[in-house]
Amino acid sequence: MSKGNAVSRHWKQYKYRFLPWLALNWKKNRKSVRRVSRSEECESGQDGSLSEKLEHLFLEFHQSEAANIPRDIAFFESCGFCIEKRKSSIADAGCGVFVAKGSIAKNAIAAMYPGTIYNPSDPILIQSISNQYILRCIDGILVDGKSNGISKYIYRSCSKRDMIGTYESCDTSWLTETPKNPLAIGQYVNNQTSSMPANVVYQEVDIPISFPLFIRKYLPNICYRNKFIEEQDIDLEDKVLMRVVILRSLTEIHENEELFSAYFTEVF
Repeated sequence: MSKGNAVSRHWKQYKYRFLPWLALNWKKNRKSVRRVSRSEECESGQDGSLSEKLEHLFLEFHQSEAANIPRDIAFFESCGFCIEKRKSSIADAGCGVFVAKGSIAKNAIAAMYPGTIYNPSDPILIQSISNQYILRCIDGILVDGKSNGISKYIYRSCSKRDMIGTYESCDTSWLTETPKNPLAIGQYVNNQTSSMPANVVYQEVDIPISFPLFIRKYLPNICYRNKFIEEQDIDLEDKVLMRVVILRSLTEIHENEELFSAYFTEVF
């Protein structure tokens, strides 16, 4: 691939994260918009059932790991499907995410969006340069899903900072080609097209502080700013540990089908 084609391909994905481009092209891209109501926006991240589903799934991961069951077998037995990163069916779109085995049921957790979590006030300018993997939540929280460069360095640094004794604060294996949480490849899901409509939707979930320490090693996210260290007098009861973003299936997705999302979000 020539340098010009490579630049063009990266721009096609990056432009959906570039605010000036979004502002100029919002109306002409209405078919790619994810529309949510004000009530849904207020409830975003408050779905305790999804947090409980993640906890249950991670417990199964932990038990399988302890029993030395191969990761792909354990994941399929737990979820009924396997996903993998491979060349997208969209020309010049780079990698995409496909169902490699089984099928994803409607309203299931199809993938997770890994990366460092930034509050709207946190510095992210340097990390955002030429970074096509920054996802913006409805409330302005950002998730940097880039697995190399300064983004990788920051994620690893924050993960070591937040270790509690011997307990890992998060999963760093998503930075490699073999993540121990197979769901943590959601950053490679491509935007829908006119012929390939979205079959997954981003859903924001707040993980409670009560989430068990020993299974946090499967959470592919870490906060850039640890509020529990900085605010010593904070009341931990009923507090949120962190925001995570899952990709929830909108319909049943079968073997060898690619996952597609909607990058735009409009609140009405």
